[in-house]
Amino acid sequence: MWQGRKGTAGTGTVFVIFIFLLLAGMVHLASAGGEPFSTERDENSVSDMKGTVHRLSPTSRFYVIVPDDDKIQRLYPSNLPAAFRKDGLRVRFSGRIGEIPENARLVGTPLELTGIEEADGTTTPQ
Repeated sequence: MWQGRKGTAGTGTVFVIFIFLLLAGMVHLASAGGEPFSTERDENSVSDMKGTVHRLSPTSRFYVIVPDDDKIQRLYPSNLPAAFRKDGLRVRFSGRIGEIPENARLVGTPLELTGIEEADGTTTPQ
């Protein structure tokens, strides 16, 4: 069997070492939990927040709440009462923020409402 020049590693050995280091690095990155790019929230609830209910499209059955203090964010309430399913309705709400499952595409960040009322103070029971 050919072993290459005496005192040097053969090409096959270098390749095996390279693959081992590459796999070890990938395992390390996977076990780091994505720390540099973590999207975890410090708080998992919102309280007394104002926003606007929006229907995603005229034919859509999905409604989201866009908070006044973050117009880019969309919260998807899983338990939005029918009385609040009105595009453009101003609301004040509280709830628990859910997590977006890995590799999932949702219409908004999951939200379980614990309370909601029209911004003018009219409360509708859930």
